[in-house]
Amino acid sequence: MGERGLSIKTDGTKHAWESGGADEFPQLCEGCLGEDPEANREYHAQQHNLMLEDEGLVSAYGKSSAPNQALLRMARVEPYYKRNRPHLCSFFARGECKRGEMCPYLHEMPPPKGSALAKQNIKDRFHGKNDPVAEKMLATEGKALQINRRRRGIPPPPPPPPVVEAEPTSVPPPPAST
Repeated sequence: MGERGLSIKTDGTKHAWESGGADEFPQLCEGCLGEDPEANREYHAQQHNLMLEDEGLVSAYGKSSAPNQALLRMARVEPYYKRNRPHLCSFFARGECKRGEMCPYLHEMPPPKGSALAKQNIKDRFHGKNDPVAEKMLATEGKALQINRRRRGIPPPPPPPPVVEAEPTSVPPPPAST
């Protein structure tokens, strides 16, 4: 095992490139090479060429090379200075701050405890689950789209059709047991 937990060829010649062993560098993980490394290399090259022939050169690098216009509208173009603001003064929130104008902390009331923005979890925000900030941004974007549609005279999209569950109308009764 190597120092990173992989079975690598560089255990015996850890720094071969430093000692001038250029023929031994770069060395690959044995598990990555498989039985016949040339066959794997040829297979992946063939698959890549087939993909380029089928889909074209541009689609090989993503579904769309044009940026999403909605994301560009929601993107912040100016710096976010709120993050550099001082912390809230807990004494001011209780009504007991005696420093007044000399207090280095922010004299504003904190957000209500029940609000979604007060209950942010960094892991949820990172993974995109239960993200109140993203929900707020999407709601703002949705309202802006509705306002723009009204201004341009575009009717709102029709509501989706109701889901109708298929119910059997004539089901034969079960056979009577005798």
